[in-house]
Amino acid sequence: MGSAEPMSPSAARCLLAQKVDTPLLLYLDDDIVLGSNTVGLLQQRLQQSSKTDIVSAAWKERAGFRELAQTFHQATTESGEVVFKRFLDRNQCVKMGFQSVQADGLHATMMARTEVFKTVSFDPEFGFYLELFDFFMQCKTHGLQCEAVTSTFFWHLPTAYRRTTKRQSVPKTQGLDLFVNKWGVRPVGPLGRPPGGACLL
Repeated sequence: MGSAEPMSPSAARCLLAQKVDTPLLLYLDDDIVLGSNTVGLLQQRLQQSSKTDIVSAAWKERAGFRELAQTFHQATTESGEVVFKRFLDRNQCVKMGFQSVQADGLHATMMARTEVFKTVSFDPEFGFYLELFDFFMQCKTHGLQCEAVTSTFFWHLPTAYRRTTKRQSVPKTQGLDLFVNKWGVRPVGPLGRPPGGACLL
């Protein structure tokens, strides 16, 4: 078992979606710690809003909060069509009184209605990079409603990898080539916002 080839995050998430037999599925990575009543508050939002398909919250790290959520935008450059992300700041959203915000992209720590996986799925072909961008591009294309709530957060506390994973063994170009071939646009700019980085709000 210990010598088995590691599974990519996208393949693992796809497998979980295929196996689950509950109406809701919460994705968590092993470097995530739940905030106060996080699960209950995400579930509450889905109960309050029948139109919401997937819900998440911001990540908090030792240096502060990462983005609450992301919006996707397409543009044209001399070298062709591109897609880029802008980032919503959690603290600014709280100051503006927002309890939840509709967005195009969320963190991997998400609670989803399992019925969405009849329409979208994590693509196991992605070795590591751009798999979440691809998944939420699918969600946007199919009109699924993604939201982030401001009332809770996830602690993101990464540690050193104990063995080689797909992150180290799969080149970024693998995900990039797959994304471009699939969507016809090239992703540019940062995929996420570190604590203290520039945000849309």
